[in-house]
Amino acid sequence: MLRIVVVLCLVISLYSCKNQDAVIMKMNGDWKVYVNEGQMKECWKMENANVYNGNCVLMNNQDTLFFETMKIYKNLGSYVYATSFLLKGEEHKTDFYLKKCNNRRLVFENKTHDFPQVISYTFFTPDSMLATIGGKEKDTMRYEYFPMKKIISQ
Repeated sequence: MLRIVVVLCLVISLYSCKNQDAVIMKMNGDWKVYVNEGQMKECWKMENANVYNGNCVLMNNQDTLFFETMKIYKNLGSYVYATSFLLKGEEHKTDFYLKKCNNRRLVFENKTHDFPQVISYTFFTPDSMLATIGGKEKDTMRYEYFPMKKIISQ
């Protein structure tokens, strides 16, 4: 009986994320949102069928307030979202793991990270998505929402 339950859970989890490649492909391109601090731009480019490279920059006029590199890559049949940024001259790297996937949403988690523990992308149309970061910070749940529009090249 236990074997049947384990196999059933495996089949359900594989079926629910069978389209993860197609959903991750929606990330490809340049996305922007205006926030209080300035303009945030997230750029993703497919390196190959298993790897997407990205970066996020927050600009205020000509000043770079924040810069982060990201990579989404396939590892053992699922995806890892790897981030890296400099803070006070020190590089910080964190990996998040794909936990939920459907035809319009990706959720990456790392429960051991300080903040955020969750990064998600929800796609509404080919040119609009909501990026969300969230989790517990100092015993309080906190979320930040970034409604992004795709930058269409002329």
